[in-house]
Amino acid sequence: MSIVIDNTCLTNIIGLDTNCGGVVPTSGIYASQVGITENFLSQIITSDFSGVLDFHRKKLDFAIDSVVNTIHTYLQPKYKAVSVVENFKTGIILENRVTINPSNTYKGIVFDLNSERSYLDFFLSSIELFVNYTGTIPVLVVDLLEGQILETINVNVVAGQIAEVYPLSSYASKKRRLQIYVCYDTTGIQAYKTVLKNTNCSSCSPSYRLRNSYENIQSATIPLTSNFMRANVSMSNDTGGLSVTHSLNCNHRDWLCSISNMMVYPILYKYAEVVLEFALHEAPNERLNTTDTNNADLLQKRLESAQSKFAESMNGVLQNMKVPQDEKCFSCKESSRHAIVI
Repeated sequence: MSIVIDNTCLTNIIGLDTNCGGVVPTSGIYASQVGITENFLSQIITSDFSGVLDFHRKKLDFAIDSVVNTIHTYLQPKYKAVSVVENFKTGIILENRVTINPSNTYKGIVFDLNSERSYLDFFLSSIELFVNYTGTIPVLVVDLLEGQILETINVNVVAGQIAEVYPLSSYASKKRRLQIYVCYDTTGIQAYKTVLKNTNCSSCSPSYRLRNSYENIQSATIPLTSNFMRANVSMSNDTGGLSVTHSLNCNHRDWLCSISNMMVYPILYKYAEVVLEFALHEAPNERLNTTDTNNADLLQKRLESAQSKFAESMNGVLQNMKVPQDEKCFSCKESSRHAIVI
């Protein structure tokens, strides 16, 4: 299973005091706690870095990636399949090109994801439009809870031809309800009828809703003069020539962000380790500050101390970490605890 690493929530977890303000830590912990100061960094940086802050940022990013990857590797057996709904297509084109006149509203599909217990992402893989119109149609991706347009996707269409684009966009639910409305302004655009699902019954009434274990899906319109919110949604018997293919993916990154407080000290000591390794093995030959008098034996002792403290703190985190009560994306079965190998 491939986990995409996105550590934005950890970016400033360790701070650095400098004469120009430095980096204020989200954790309250500064690098000076392990003896890493602006003065020390200024003695060891090389021409590969634009300055102390650039050096700090890159070494901290490396430390964060190392800790996050260690945790992901340890928890791999507890991660369930990345996709709980995969490549699900909504908006089926009817045979014989049944035309729908413009409704002069926003028309499209609402995806109502109830995700209070799970870390799920809505992944929009493709959009199709089948209309009797030539030009560019802006398709909107709207968050109905916040009333915000998340993305505008321009689709170039030719009358009578199915146009398809691949946004490959992901929208995180962040363990709360997510209502995504994919729609376009139908003013002046005649569409070929598309319905939520294929019932193989030409005389049956159209289905306004679909439901699976994770979401409710509805073909819907909103008046052009109304705000984007659920109260303004009206059911529609078609999707206006719009088809959407999406997946629901487990997001193990956001869960990790929710326990970032547990990761502070492993990141701090890993940061100290990579900085001291640099000072000991790379800086002596290429450093900009040639007056540096750092003692190699002392640096070696500091490095060994940082490595030991990292191993101790990392093991403590792994052995006391509990996965969330999320049966969709995590296995709650207890596994044997073990120490990492440094």
